Amino acid sequence: FRGQRKFFQAFRAEMMQPCPAWDFFAEWMRRVAHTGDNCFQAINHKYMNGNEVGCPALFHFSQGELGMPWDMEVTRKDDIVMFTWNDERDCPHARGSDRLMVGLLYDEHRDRPVLIDPHASRANGAASIVLDSRYGSRAHVYLFFERADKRACSDDQHFAV
Repeated sequence: FRGQRKFFQAFRAEMMQPCPAWDFFAEWMRRVAHTGDNCFQAINHKYMNGNEVGCPALFHFSQGELGMPWDMEVTRKDDIVMFTWNDERDCPHARGSDRLMVGLLYDEHRDRPVLIDPHASRANGAASIVLDSRYGSRAHVYLFFERADKRACSDDQHFAV
């Protein structure tokens, strides 16, 4: 933790004094994020086009305190999408029992979000889902982890497949 504080001090001197973005974000979150709906709208409204996602690469299914694996990989073969990662951390922000969740948007149906539980934990290191080709050939997957008791999530990571 001491090393992180030292890094932040250098970051603050270099970045935050001329551009205090993180201070503004903290103030903004206290002001707009009173409910889950408020937070979702505050984060995602600029990526929406009416009732559909306009910019899938920047849209978020999840934001949270848990960590994502650093080496998440996604591959696709026909309609099967495979996810692999290595994450042996056992700390408050990354437990082996955290469950992988998959947000899904088909490119041709950006107004129909889908949440999939592939029944894989962080400790498994792999999971897969099957896409439904009736909804198009291109999709956007948003991978994130959720605590087993559903009391915390990670930020999502977007992949176009």
